[in-house]
Amino acid sequence: MIVLAAGVVGWPVRAVAGIVVRDGQFVQPGGRVLLPRGFNYIRLYPGRSHDTFDPEQYDPAAAERAMRRWRADKFNVVRVFINTAAHVPGTIAQKEGRGLSGTYVANIADFLARARQNEIGVMLCTESFPRVAPYSDGLRKPGPMVSAANAAYLEAGHVRAKAQFLKDLIGALHLARPGCLDAIFSYDLQNEFCFHGGPPFTLDAGSFVALDGKAYALPGRRQDLADGAAIHFIDRMADAIHGVHAGALVSASVFTYAAVGRVGPGDFGIKKAEWQNRIPFRPLAILRSKADFLDLHFYPADAKGWERDLASVEFDEVRKLAQELGKPLLVGEFGGFKRMLQTPESAAVWMGELAGRFEGRGFAGWLYWTYDTHEQGDELWHACERDGMIYGQLKRALGFR
Repeated sequence: MIVLAAGVVGWPVRAVAGIVVRDGQFVQPGGRVLLPRGFNYIRLYPGRSHDTFDPEQYDPAAAERAMRRWRADKFNVVRVFINTAAHVPGTIAQKEGRGLSGTYVANIADFLARARQNEIGVMLCTESFPRVAPYSDGLRKPGPMVSAANAAYLEAGHVRAKAQFLKDLIGALHLARPGCLDAIFSYDLQNEFCFHGGPPFTLDAGSFVALDGKAYALPGRRQDLADGAAIHFIDRMADAIHGVHAGALVSASVFTYAAVGRVGPGDFGIKKAEWQNRIPFRPLAILRSKADFLDLHFYPADAKGWERDLASVEFDEVRKLAQELGKPLLVGEFGGFKRMLQTPESAAVWMGELAGRFEGRGFAGWLYWTYDTHEQGDELWHACERDGMIYGQLKRALGFR
């Protein structure tokens, strides 16, 4: 057992049931502080999007082996994804069906039960909601002031549907495997919250009345509208979760403005590259919501890129507000693109260094993208690639002796 700081125990830890947020830290029953370190665990099969629990692909034996290895090597948190895209195979709901797939839910519950047994906390990323009944029943086509992509956070029916999905999912997991929810580290409300470059954020005139009841004059109050909508949505989701899982932690994740070619908040310009026409929720707004902690994602190729990422999210202000509110900051994704880090040796060295930089800037923990996602091909380095070179570097970055 290594004491890392006053009251902070590095190992052993129990990354299950009863963790609370206190003074910017994750505190376990008995007062020990949890230092979250781990991986994103996901399959990316073509045509199936983010997924871990596809009934045709889920491998409980592989999950068990991974968890035992993580526990032995003192990693303690894993982030997984629920595929809600009902139009593709192997998701939590199917287009012609109604409600949630019992088989898919059973796979999630199995994973949670194994995680609990291995003392691994699970960040459960719920993505959107399935476009099937009953969640689709109250949806309506958004008007000209709201694009289809932005309706997720600005149209009442979409917000109600996501809240109902969360409640139904938690209830179904409890019924499938009582006690499995004890493995939940947090409910990650959406992978990388963002608006899209379209109405109302591209409107040059008019007033938009948001779901928080406030009217925002455009274009001058675009950022105020974005911030208010972000807070309202997260608060609604947190309330829905706490109605069925009292005390559960709720997290919200975003990429940086720099990652999509933006200077920072207030930059609503339309970009030539479609992937850049995304506008992350402002981290300062997330901190002001009912989210228990902020999850920031980073993929810089070097120290200069890392500093540019931080500057784009107003990091000095973010860290100050997080400290005032007592909310932790977590890096729920970081990783290396092969086009920028061309050898496993260079990737491993920089990933290890970057993990150390997180702690130096006040982050409470980090999760690498990804553990073993070979489907990424030649795009990103996963931790197990090339005989686990990056895995070994991250293990050393834990700081245990």
